Amino acid sequence: MKVLVIGGTRFLGPCVVEELLGRGHEVAVFHRGERERSFGSAVAHVHGRVEEVEALAEAREAVRPDAVVDMIHAGPETAAPVIEAFAGGVTRTVHVSTAAVYDPAAPYPMAETAPLAKAESAPPELAARIAADELVLATAKARRLPAVLLRLATPYGPRDPWSREWYFVRRALEGRREIALPDGGWPILHRGFAQSLAWGIAQAVEARLAAGSVFNLGDEHVVSVRELADMVAEAMDHRWEIVPVSGEALVHPFRQPRHFLLDLHRAKARLHYRDRMKLRDALEITVAWLCQHPPREDWAPPGGEEMFDYAREEAVIARARKGGGT
Repeated sequence: MKVLVIGGTRFLGPCVVEELLGRGHEVAVFHRGERERSFGSAVAHVHGRVEEVEALAEAREAVRPDAVVDMIHAGPETAAPVIEAFAGGVTRTVHVSTAAVYDPAAPYPMAETAPLAKAESAPPELAARIAADELVLATAKARRLPAVLLRLATPYGPRDPWSREWYFVRRALEGRREIALPDGGWPILHRGFAQSLAWGIAQAVEARLAAGSVFNLGDEHVVSVRELADMVAEAMDHRWEIVPVSGEALVHPFRQPRHFLLDLHRAKARLHYRDRMKLRDALEITVAWLCQHPPREDWAPPGGEEMFDYAREEAVIARARKGGGT
C-alpha cells in the first residue's frame, strides 16, 4: 500500500513512518521542509504547506497514495484542505487528534462517546482541534471521506519535544532526596508510549473500518503521577521521599485535579491494539534518552518557568510538614 504521511518529521511522525515501513508499505512524507528527517531512500519527501490545497493536490498526483495519515490535524485551516485534496481519491484517511478534546469533567474511563470540552471556553489550540474533529467526522458521515479519527493519550518517549519526564529526571540527576507532588501525585494521567501509538495508527491504516470510526489510543498499563515519579527514580537507581503538598503550591507538568483515564475497549477489540512494550521498559528507554539528550536550560511547558526553583520547593515542603498548606 502507498501511504502519504502529512507532517511525519516531528516526534511521533517518524515513529509512524518507521512502523509503516516495517510493515512493507511504500511511504512518502509531506512536510514544509524545515525539519528534514532522513528515512533513507525508501521514503519520498514532498514539500509544501498543509494549509494549501494546491500543494496537497500536487502531492496526491506525485505519490498517488492509497491511504493518508494526517499527523498535523491542528484545526479547520489544516483539516479542510486535506479533506478537499483527498476526498474520493483514497481508500482511507487517518486523522491523529488528541484525547484532550474530551470534557475533563466527563466520567472516566472516557469512551469515544464521551462529551467534548466546550469549544467556547477551551484554550484556542484545543478549540481548533475540536473543530477539526467535528469537520472530519461530518465529512465522513456525508460519505465524502473514508476517514478514521484517533484520539491519543499524552504521548511520551525519546525525542518528545515536551519531555515532561525531565521534571523528575533532572531532580534525580541533581541528587534531590525530596520531591513535592501536588495532591500527593495520586491522579492518573493517561499517556501513550510513542511506539505503541504508532503501531495503533498503522493498524487504523490497514484495518477495514467504517468511515467516521473513532478510537482512543493510549497505554494499557496506566499509573498515577506518584507511581510515575517512583518508576523514573527506580530507572535511575535513585530514591527520594515524595511529600504531598497543596494542589496550588507548585507548578507541575503532570498536574491535574482528577483522573484522566481513557476507555480503550473499542481499539482493543477492532484494532487489536495492545502495548508494544511494558511500561517499565518504555520509561527506561525514555529516561535513558533524556539523560543522553537533556533539554535546554530554559526547558519548561507553558507556565512552568519555576519548575526547578528548589528553594521554593523546599519552603513548600517545610510548610506542608508543619501543616501550613501552601
